[in-house]
This record gives sequence, structure tokens and C-alpha cells, in this order.
Amino acid sequence: MKRVVAIATVIVVLSALSASASQKDIVRAIESYLTERLSPYGMEIVVDDITLRAETDGVEFDTVKIKSPDEIKPSAKVPLYVTLKKDGLVVKRLWASARVRLFTDVVIAKRSLRVREVIGASDVTVERREIRELNSGFVSSPEDVVGMVVRRPITGGRPVKRDYLRQPSVVKRGDIIPVVATSGAIRIKTRAKALEDGYPGGFINAKTSTGKVLHGRLTKDGRLIVIF
Repeated sequence: MKRVVAIATVIVVLSALSASASQKDIVRAIESYLTERLSPYGMEIVVDDITLRAETDGVEFDTVKIKSPDEIKPSAKVPLYVTLKKDGLVVKRLWASARVRLFTDVVIAKRSLRVREVIGASDVTVERREIRELNSGFVSSPEDVVGMVVRRPITGGRPVKRDYLRQPSVVKRGDIIPVVATSGAIRIKTRAKALEDGYPGGFINAKTSTGKVLHGRLTKDGRLIVIF
């Protein structure tokens, strides 16, 4: 039974390997090592394109020790320094390399979505995509986008990005909304008419009964916060 021990950027694969240990055992050790190194990412990890840069035929070993750079870049070739030991003694050192690919769930638009559309459950699907194909801001769960409003056009078949969405409006143009105006220790409450639609965290203008136009940020409950 194999046992994996991680020490910083070094992993030692200890097993009941015999004199028949082969390149396959080294390959399995490399796969285990890189999978362990990248497991905190919480994504599906695929290790492939493993290359050993020296012959190991006829080399008897029972321990494989692997070192790699502190930073492992997904989809790039990772250089590895491999040490083979037998009964605690080094019998072979060699360089190797492998490619690591990370896959994650991504919310994809099933059709092109226009600005101001409210996203429904039938508008999106989830696909497994390689991380290198994605830009930052992608979404993994449909629950995070259903009910949101499109603020930038989204092409069908493309990932849905967070900055392409906004919360649904909590205020409609013409609504009379509560206003909290603050200036230092002074706090004034009043009401005003919204001059535009607004969503939580967004800024809108509102007009008081005296005709004064206020500019502030909306809260989740539809209050306008104005700071003088």
C-alpha cells in the first residue's frame, strides 16, 4: 500500500516496491505528487504528458522522492527533480516534467442574453471547462446567476461572468423611497422620488419635495444613502 508524505515542495512516495519497480511507478508517484500539491484549488486535476529525461530500466528502487518549483502553473510544463532510493541509499537522480490541467464547473449561457434581461434557470447550463480557457470572474453555480439582470451582452455558448451581471432593481423610476442623508454626526431622514431605476449597491438620483436632487447609493431594502 502506498503512503504519501508531503514536505513543503517535496513529496516522498513510500511503498512496498520491489526490484521489479518500473517507470510506471515513477509516473504514478508524479501523478500523486502533483495531485496532492494542487488539491487545495478544489478543482478536477489531470496530470498528463509525463516525461522522464533518463533511462531507469534495470534500476532497483523502493522510494521515489520528488521536488518541484514552489509555483506550479496550470497547463504549463512543470519541471521535476526525481530521486530514486533503495534501502535508504540514492540509486538514481533524474529530471522529469509533466503538465497539469485544472478543470472546474462553469456557468454557460445557452443562448445570447441581452442587456436588462433577467436570467432564468433555462437560460444557462453548467459545463466542465479547463481553467486556462477562462478569464477571471467566471461563475460556477447557476444559483449565483439565476434572477440576476444582464448589464453587458453575453454571447450564447460563452461563460457568464460576474461583472456582466447586476442585482435586479429594488427601485423603479417614480418610486417614493426613504432617504438617509449623513454629514459627520448629523443624520437626516426624508423621502424622495427616484429619477431612475436602481439596484442594490448602485447609484441613482432622487428628487425631494422641495426640488432638491440627491445622489446616493441604494441598499438592499431600497433606501438611498446620501453622504454630504
